[in-house]
Amino acid sequence: MHFIEYQNRLVNAFFDVKQLRRQAVGRKAKVAVDRKFGLVKAALRGMAALEDVDPAFRSFVLEWRARLPAGPYKKGSMAYDVHDRPDAYFAAMVAIAGELERLGKRSFHVLPLRVGNVPCHIVLDTTAFCQGTGTQIPPTMTPAAKISVWSRMIRPTMRPFLRGPKDAPICVFDGGCAPTG
Repeated sequence: MHFIEYQNRLVNAFFDVKQLRRQAVGRKAKVAVDRKFGLVKAALRGMAALEDVDPAFRSFVLEWRARLPAGPYKKGSMAYDVHDRPDAYFAAMVAIAGELERLGKRSFHVLPLRVGNVPCHIVLDTTAFCQGTGTQIPPTMTPAAKISVWSRMIRPTMRPFLRGPKDAPICVFDGGCAPTG
């Protein structure tokens, strides 16, 4: 799950950091913009004190921090905690995706269902789909179990999911990691 990237994209889109960097004249001004919004991003993750953040951005940090699961985080880090219990962050990811769409920015997929980036070969993570939609996770990830889960959303008889006589299917279903991590 790429929750930290979602948060960074939200800050960049909400405050239009890219435009502010373009308007900054000189390297020192660009570094100042990066430092200012880097503190906002760190404060969202609990890695910087709220007092260190520019007063103009504190209400934003407080609003979005309230949408996150309460700590303490695993190993004292949000990144470890997201990896350990991704379902706790699902509501916040949906809220971030909605805010990005409201701002007119292209949002990420709420569920990172695609496992790899190999062209013409898409692997979908069945466990992530089950966790995000509240579907019962099959006890064993057999091909039949994966197809029964995905058939609620797609038709597995469509051409991309069928094997041709000479090649592999375009889309396959991966079992993903175990629900406990």
